[in-house]
Amino acid sequence: MSSVATRLAKEAAQKRQLEEDEKVEAAQAALEPAVEPAEDADASDDADDQDLDEDGLGELLAALPNGPTTDQVEAWRKTYNSVYALSLRDDDWYIWRYLKLGEWKNIQSLAGTVTPDLVEEFYKAQVLKYCLIWPREKVLDPVKAQELPANLLNLLYEVVMSGSYFMPAEQALRQTIRL
Repeated sequence: MSSVATRLAKEAAQKRQLEEDEKVEAAQAALEPAVEPAEDADASDDADDQDLDEDGLGELLAALPNGPTTDQVEAWRKTYNSVYALSLRDDDWYIWRYLKLGEWKNIQSLAGTVTPDLVEEFYKAQVLKYCLIWPREKVLDPVKAQELPANLLNLLYEVVMSGSYFMPAEQALRQTIRL
């Protein structure tokens, strides 16, 4: 399982990188005078819907103990628009989404009711409550969370916050492409 999971994860990452490269090439081509018609937006959405099966990620997630089915992941994609899978080990995956502005404002407004020494933990708990999709019960249950790796909650929080664009401007500039 571990070599298969690793292979599938690598293939999925390579496929996503190729897709990103194609998007950059398409954007560069759009700037040239002789531009071919862009792809239909619906066709692009259909391609995104197929990624889960084509790259084997759905199969991999379903093979995890109590892993989500492909149908569950597709439902999450429809509900949240963008969902992400984080693999920390072959058998240790997390599905999450980015934090929305309204949710962030709600967390900030509630933080004023928390004692100052607990604010940081409050932020982490609230962000993960909003954004961690799977496995929620394993991470969000305080009793079960005691059995998790020591820094997992901090790591998940940082990943979600970074994915929600809470990052230094320098990092965002490194990801900027000049057109």
